Amino acid sequence: MASSTDICNLALAYVGSKSIINLNDDDKRARLCKQLYPICRDELLRSHPWNFAIEEKDLAQLTSKPKCGFTRKFALPADFLRLIQLQSRYIDYRLEGGEIHTDEKAITIKYIAIIEDSERFDSAFTVTLSYRIAKDLAFALADDSNLHNLMTDQYRRALANARSMDAQENPATVIYADEWLDSRR
Repeated sequence: MASSTDICNLALAYVGSKSIINLNDDDKRARLCKQLYPICRDELLRSHPWNFAIEEKDLAQLTSKPKCGFTRKFALPADFLRLIQLQSRYIDYRLEGGEIHTDEKAITIKYIAIIEDSERFDSAFTVTLSYRIAKDLAFALADDSNLHNLMTDQYRRALANARSMDAQENPATVIYADEWLDSRR
């Protein structure tokens, strides 16, 4: 699989720029890649429940009480990016300041985690991330709006393809009549 430098070099190639040795090189291309990579990675991770980025954890209850509305609060994991679900959809909660406030005694969450190890990325995600970075590099390095538009189109195609492949790896979700009716209330 590709390293963060490999992913950035792919993005640089898309915009017609020379590759870098690593993200800590002392030139404009490396500095831009080092700045863009984690931002674009986390934005892309947060945009879809990627199978490789889903984690499940029991949360630790905090000793302090929420200021209003609930009786307990729980700390979110340090690698938390986006909540997918709680152990039950009938739990009343609120996300605030890196915590979940609720009246429940224990909380288990399924969430999207920050994945820093690019070796864990799905190959379609890797390609999509490289186009996402290239989209920003098109202005920063080439100052070319046509190239930016082309990279934006390529990114959108790659994103649609990656999401489709990722979704096909899971069985279809069956929605029963009572769940549908409950959601309409």
